[in-house]
Amino acid sequence: MTAKRFALLLGLTLMLSTAGQTVHAGGEFMPEQVQFKPWLYTGGQPDAGQLETASEADIEAVIDLRPRDETPDFNQREIAEALGMDYRYRPIQGATDLTRDSVEWLDQQLAELEGSPTLLHCASGNRVGALMALRAHWLYDESPEDALTIGKEAGLTGLEDDVRRLLGLE
Repeated sequence: MTAKRFALLLGLTLMLSTAGQTVHAGGEFMPEQVQFKPWLYTGGQPDAGQLETASEADIEAVIDLRPRDETPDFNQREIAEALGMDYRYRPIQGATDLTRDSVEWLDQQLAELEGSPTLLHCASGNRVGALMALRAHWLYDESPEDALTIGKEAGLTGLEDDVRRLLGLE
């Protein structure tokens, strides 16, 4: 086997062995950052400087799940759009907004942005993880247990009991 062919096989093996794994990417763009997919970063609220860093790193879109009253002095839309980013918004207050409609909205946004480097955030990643867990089960037929794992990988923490109930685990 040639060195070139060995290197190619080794690269493919490494790529396949890490497919689907969540990689913690050091919080460069936002707090609690997780590289959920090669193009999708989940986590907490980025500040203006982190949005600028994300833009410089070719992040193209931001999906913001925080209600406006949580960040009254921070116009994220204005900053993101000034940096040339596509900005999408849906306020998720908490457990009462963990609905099929919210999950379907998020799924549509992710489908439209698939492959485009994207930040998906709330305050800490908790609401992101909740929606990702429900999306996995309700829309993609993952088992409740696997969906919960997906949610935790995306940032689910404080809403876990509510998500467990909605997944039928309680």
